[in-house]
Amino acid sequence: MSKYSRRTAMGAFIGISIPWVGMNQSAAQDKSPILIGASLQLSGPVAYVGEAVRQGLELQVEAINSAGGLLGRPIKVVYRDHENVPDKAVTTVLEMIERDKVVAFVGESGSGTALAVGPLIGAAGLPWVVSSPTNTTITQRPENKTALRVGPFDALQAPFVIKAALKRYKKIAVL
Repeated sequence: MSKYSRRTAMGAFIGISIPWVGMNQSAAQDKSPILIGASLQLSGPVAYVGEAVRQGLELQVEAINSAGGLLGRPIKVVYRDHENVPDKAVTTVLEMIERDKVVAFVGESGSGTALAVGPLIGAAGLPWVVSSPTNTTITQRPENKTALRVGPFDALQAPFVIKAALKRYKKIAVL
């Protein structure tokens, strides 16, 4: 697993932990698992992206749960595979909101699916930690009001890559 995936998962859980800090005492005594939704591309030609996110999440869930959970409650991630298809991502997110009653979302492994589900997660008022998608507008759109990005976005990556290349090479070409 890459350092980026671990860092992404750690940032994700820090982000979703914030809303729980102000929780009242009676809710904190509940010992049922805290359900977090993760709609990812776990199959298909780019499944390795969703799988990297899943592995990072599993490492962090294990660390948090072995340390006593969040406010004394274990965390459980509800995974759904959307195969990198926006319509399937919408279906999986609605299912997790309505049927599974998740309290937050972590992930989305592609910009197209993130753009499709952002308004649903925002309308539900659930915290959403965006890990892999790089589309600049995901966290800027007003309907995605609960999104927190933990990775670099497109408008930040290109200038960084160009600066790094120009430090090392006198001439560069872009294809």
